[in-house]
Amino acid sequence: DEFFKVSDAPLPSILSMNELEVKKRMKVIKWFDEHFEEFILIVFLVLISCITLLQVICRNVPAFPVLTWPEELCRFLWIATVFLSLPYTIRTETMLRVTALVDIMPWKVRNIINVIVDVVTFVMMAVLTNAAVTVLMRIVESGETSPAMLLPMWIMYLIVLIGFALGALRSIEMFVIHIKHINVEPKSTIEEQTEFELESGNFDTEAIRNMGKEGDN
Repeated sequence: DEFFKVSDAPLPSILSMNELEVKKRMKVIKWFDEHFEEFILIVFLVLISCITLLQVICRNVPAFPVLTWPEELCRFLWIATVFLSLPYTIRTETMLRVTALVDIMPWKVRNIINVIVDVVTFVMMAVLTNAAVTVLMRIVESGETSPAMLLPMWIMYLIVLIGFALGALRSIEMFVIHIKHINVEPKSTIEEQTEFELESGNFDTEAIRNMGKEGDN
């Protein structure tokens, strides 16, 4: 009997442990999907603020030596935030665009336009990624370095490549999302805010009552 005994734990508990592991992994994946670029951008912006403050202190306090690298590093970080914000704006659909004509169209047409936009965005990101690879290889071969920190310039061009590549991946992701919801009517901003407040329990019923009274008057 002991030879054929596999485990003292019952089968349901084993299954529940596997489900918990899957849920944890899915939470991690979801977090990376929603906050990957956002986290990096926050870190870069904090670094820019701290380095700029350090540079100001060093220039105005005689006891501290004047640093030559902060200005260049901040410039590199700003460029990195520009290219890494590209996939973030694609994922959150916050890119600058004119939607006056699209907003007056039926919602089914708007969903189709969103899919077309995703395809066009992916093609553009793919072309730019290919061009960035070519430029990166040339910079690596040249051995160019930055003037102040003497860092290899291919690091900066690698960030450009990563930004375009992530933009292409985010375009594919948004294409899949829009295809799945192509027959679903999109929500307006008011509807999304109302749903968010209902889920969070912060729904302001008093404000709605006041709006109703103003409408009656």
